[in-house]
Amino acid sequence: MSSKVIARHQTATKKTEIPTFDEWMATRERLDGEEIMDGSEPEGKEEDLPEEEELLAPRKRRRLAVPHPTRNASQEPPEEFIPPLDVIEDGYREDLDEEGEGNYHGPQYDFDVDEEDEVQDRPRNESDEDEQDNAVGVPGHQRIETPEPDVEGNAPVLNPSRIEHLRFAQEFIHEVSCATLDNGGLDDLTIDNLRYPDEAPVDISDLDTRLSLNIFLSCKNASEQTYTDVRDSILMRYPDSGMLSYYDIKKLVAKITGVCAIYDDMCINGCHAFTGPFADLQSCHVCSELRYDPDEFASSGKKILRQQACTIPLGPQLQALRRSPQGARAIRYRHRKIMEIIEAFNTANPDEFVYDDIFSGEHVLDLCETFTEDDTTVVYSIDGAQLYQNKKSDTWIAIWIVMDIDPKTRYKKKRFIPTLIIPGPNKPKNIDSYTFRSFHHLSALQRENDGAGLPVWDAEKECVVPSKIGLIGGLADAVGLTELDGRVGHHGAQGCRIGCEMMGMHKPNSGHYYAVHLSPINGDGPMRRDFDFRSSTVGSKRDTPEDYATKIATLVGSANQNEYEQNRKATGLSKPSIISGLEPSLTVRVPLCFSVDLMHLIINLGELHMSHWRGTMTFDHTTDNKLMWEWATLTGNTWTQHGKLVAAATQYFPSSFHRPPRNPAEKISSGFKATEWYLYIFGLGPGFFRTFLPKKYWQNFCKLVHGMRGVIQRRITGKQVREAHSFFIQFVEEYELLYYRRRMDRIHYCRPCIHTLLHICPEITRIGPGAYITQFPLERAIGDLGQSIRQPATPFANLAQVALRQAQANALTVLCPELDKTLKPSLPRLSYDLGEGSVLLRPRDRHVKKLTGPHRIAVNVALRQSALRKWGRLRLPNGQVARSVYSESRRGGPNKRNTRNVKVKFNGEIGFAEVQFYFLVENAEQKLDAYALISLYGPPDADMLEDSYHTLWACTYNGDNSLEVIPVSEIISVVSMQPLPPKAGDPENLWYFSHGQSDDVGNSVDKEQQNIHLEGPHKDFDEHQPLGSYNNTRNGFSTMTTTGQHGPGMSSAGPSSYNADNTVATATHHNLLGSGNQAYSSLYEAHIGLKHRYELQKELVCGLKDELAALRQQVLDQPTKSGSTSGYHYL
Repeated sequence: MSSKVIARHQTATKKTEIPTFDEWMATRERLDGEEIMDGSEPEGKEEDLPEEEELLAPRKRRRLAVPHPTRNASQEPPEEFIPPLDVIEDGYREDLDEEGEGNYHGPQYDFDVDEEDEVQDRPRNESDEDEQDNAVGVPGHQRIETPEPDVEGNAPVLNPSRIEHLRFAQEFIHEVSCATLDNGGLDDLTIDNLRYPDEAPVDISDLDTRLSLNIFLSCKNASEQTYTDVRDSILMRYPDSGMLSYYDIKKLVAKITGVCAIYDDMCINGCHAFTGPFADLQSCHVCSELRYDPDEFASSGKKILRQQACTIPLGPQLQALRRSPQGARAIRYRHRKIMEIIEAFNTANPDEFVYDDIFSGEHVLDLCETFTEDDTTVVYSIDGAQLYQNKKSDTWIAIWIVMDIDPKTRYKKKRFIPTLIIPGPNKPKNIDSYTFRSFHHLSALQRENDGAGLPVWDAEKECVVPSKIGLIGGLADAVGLTELDGRVGHHGAQGCRIGCEMMGMHKPNSGHYYAVHLSPINGDGPMRRDFDFRSSTVGSKRDTPEDYATKIATLVGSANQNEYEQNRKATGLSKPSIISGLEPSLTVRVPLCFSVDLMHLIINLGELHMSHWRGTMTFDHTTDNKLMWEWATLTGNTWTQHGKLVAAATQYFPSSFHRPPRNPAEKISSGFKATEWYLYIFGLGPGFFRTFLPKKYWQNFCKLVHGMRGVIQRRITGKQVREAHSFFIQFVEEYELLYYRRRMDRIHYCRPCIHTLLHICPEITRIGPGAYITQFPLERAIGDLGQSIRQPATPFANLAQVALRQAQANALTVLCPELDKTLKPSLPRLSYDLGEGSVLLRPRDRHVKKLTGPHRIAVNVALRQSALRKWGRLRLPNGQVARSVYSESRRGGPNKRNTRNVKVKFNGEIGFAEVQFYFLVENAEQKLDAYALISLYGPPDADMLEDSYHTLWACTYNGDNSLEVIPVSEIISVVSMQPLPPKAGDPENLWYFSHGQSDDVGNSVDKEQQNIHLEGPHKDFDEHQPLGSYNNTRNGFSTMTTTGQHGPGMSSAGPSSYNADNTVATATHHNLLGSGNQAYSSLYEAHIGLKHRYELQKELVCGLKDELAALRQQVLDQPTKSGSTSGYHYL
């Protein structure tokens, strides 16, 4: 580095720091005998004091306070000085003498204190008497006051807590709030690169350099020896080649990208990292294990570290994103998208507004509206993983997800940014000590250049632009989120992950609370008021930042452990979140930055229902009888046969459906993946579970499926959000009535995942569709990194190197797009590009061939042609590849996957079809048009569709009897059509549409069916009201439900009454008609009309078949028109 650059760097990094404790004491001694610590007033006026003394003038509190977490050293000084935690001995404690009087022992410092300065002996004043009156617990103890949030809603200035782990959390937050690049563990070169980025594209024109980089990227998942062997082979053939060694190419990549790693010492048992308040400790604060190798220190006196955690800073990776023109254009997606959202929001009504990205959410949009196109938004995602199945290897991994990129590429492997590797083998005791480095660095970037942001060279603008970095959210599973957001566990009294007002209920003789909505009934009646499912705010209430600040102040103000436990139960919080230390104006503020994770929710819901239906749920043998569980029908041979049925369904799942469910009877206890759970429960479930579940339980399950299929979409309208919310409300209430039945001994049936369903849809309106903020990207990252481990002897150290290499490779391909092979547009040999993302792929006929049989009739009727060249596959704009009968009939092997069924738009309606083949025809304008010959499935069975709340679309396969020709542009996606397991009385040859995660539920049913489906308001659900008696109350989110969406034993107008033991009664069709229920009568008339319409269509189809049969002989008798006479050419 040149002397000029060094001088510029030193000038730019000059800063004003918060005074250290020694500096504070030195300043105090220079005051002319003025007593500050004991609360006396200085003799002079504040405005007459020297500048250095003004820091001490306002200090009149006895205890030392934490500085405002949003102020840095260059702003207003802190109200009180915080001593380093290593000079505090055991924090605050209270002792009782023999007479029961309480003596307060404050923090012990390494200096002498005069008797008159000691807290317990100081003179009392009126304010002390008021505080004494408010004391709780020990006599003579001062209660810590609860400060109010400031006018800007920022976190209040809090005194150091008397609870040790809270005090540690405060110290981490304080250091994050005062972060700079200079105190973040970065070397001088990295700091200089961050503040003064290179102002030119990366030049890799040198052929030897380009060769070395290409080989490095190709071998990034291989060992060092692989690269060396390739280099040796090249040098053997081309001795004059200047290909770099592995050591040199690593140095070059690190120099080009600027991506480096920060290593922090940590406890050998993984308890905590030696950062923040633990930075100067020589042994673990939890287990007392030494920081350095004791044997090596005893023998040689050297401090050899025992284990380290790895943090990869975010800044260099963000700078790389804009240093190429392609990268700079790609990262402006957020700015363009927000402009579209604002325009759509101003013109659309709430029902038509489309939530199709995280920026559609109200709180995210509020934050990002203040950002420019040069700013950046990120999401932090963390989770634990086991590296080895049969070996204790608990490892925690975190990544950054840059949200400014189009979702089509946002979640790809090359886009995620590894940031933290916490080695195992044990679970960390203090996660904040590990995440501290990542959030400290982010805070420093937010506060760089007086808040202007990180300097980034924009290759498209060809200038340096300041980029503010905003944090949108923090992601983790239910267990890991408690470490990130500071809430209590899910079995706490307020265990809701969102922080709503609903209190859990304690089960006797158990340490757990459960999210029960309907109160248990004892001999005297309900034990508390039921949850109000009729409220217009169901699921939408949660803690605001102001509520959170007040609760944190209450928690931190706990005088002792007993009071802390009481406050923890009352607030639902266990500690302040480390994210509170970030710049509030650049963050979706705590706790709003935490939401629901759909991935783990899907797993939990699947496990819960299977434990019910298999009869494996734990129960009290003294009060409950397993034989009385009418829902436990998936047992014995039924379970075994069901498992085989699920395994056989694999062949009907398209290859683009990733991982079909394995045999659950054999594999459900050995790590079912989230994708398997979804396809099993929400894809196959409505058809497969119908054969063994009692109808009322199956219908209750179908309501869950309907809601979940809606919210898993990446594009969902406001109307669909409200509809899904209504189904979730109905499902949750009916679930408790059907399974838990207000019995205290079954209170553990009400797991947190059931309550979480009520929050999913309100969260969509707040932070966008849940599909964009799941843990799926992190799970994939964990799998990719784990598969690249090549050193089993030191897996954790190797994992850190793998993550660093992946981060450098990702940055390198963004800096130099010519190295990214995935960006090069390449089509397979003999393919045909149709434009707009559609491509015809082989196999294909070598020559034009004449069609025969029904295929010839269908094509001739549609296009007046009977000879063409068949194509076997079609790549759709969404990336899926649709096959056909023509291509799959040529494939052999036992593990074929059916990928020829598609969702189509035919004559303005959505339907399903099997593709026979694709073909091209040259039209009169001498342009090639692409068509597909399809076999349409029949209309859905109306009764099944209604009974399943539109989750079971069962239809007949008609084969050659329903052939149609459509343009390939009318093919929407590839779908799975499964054979429907039959029940007595079912029509034969039924197939049903199995939903996948990428399907758009809104297009799964035709509009006329949807209109019937969404006809009426949600009715009050009172189990004690007689049939037909109800209150017509709209529910805000839950207004969009069906007139005919009656659940098990419910009419369309309301539920039937429940008997004394809370089982659900059933109402017959004749009773409903005889009761004068207008809603049911209207629905029944609509049903009859639909059935009549179906019969008419059936007659029309029969008439068309007769006409086609009559035309068939005429067509076959006529000579075939050649392409030269008709003006058509067949390819």
